[in-house]
Amino acid sequence: MSQLIAYVTASIMAGAIGQLMMKLGIQQLSPLQDHVYAFFTAFTVPALIPVAWVAAGIACYLVAMLLWLKVLRALPLSMAYPLLSLGYIVVYLGAYFIPALEESLTRQKTMGIALIIVGVIVIASKPKGVAHE
Repeated sequence: MSQLIAYVTASIMAGAIGQLMMKLGIQQLSPLQDHVYAFFTAFTVPALIPVAWVAAGIACYLVAMLLWLKVLRALPLSMAYPLLSLGYIVVYLGAYFIPALEESLTRQKTMGIALIIVGVIVIASKPKGVAHE
């Protein structure tokens, strides 16, 4: 069971970190038409950093998906799928603590996160006297 928890946690974290990396990269890129000339004239390290962020984010998504396949093998989909929403919490907090993303914590967003947590607890808990299928 502890290995399953590790797979769930690692998959959620990898997906959320991937989302944050892609956001960091894509917000540093101006529209594609502005990069066409730069693409053919110079491959400088500073110009490639945003692309590297996006690529790393996609790689994190791939890792998350591979880990999630392990989770799907072990858990019923009705229990596994709601666990993915825990990634919203990681992204919400990560976006706040990464200054370049300029996100804020608000009462409304925090209440939404609290509802997600309650929902996951309700779905994951089993009623007394009833075994999970």
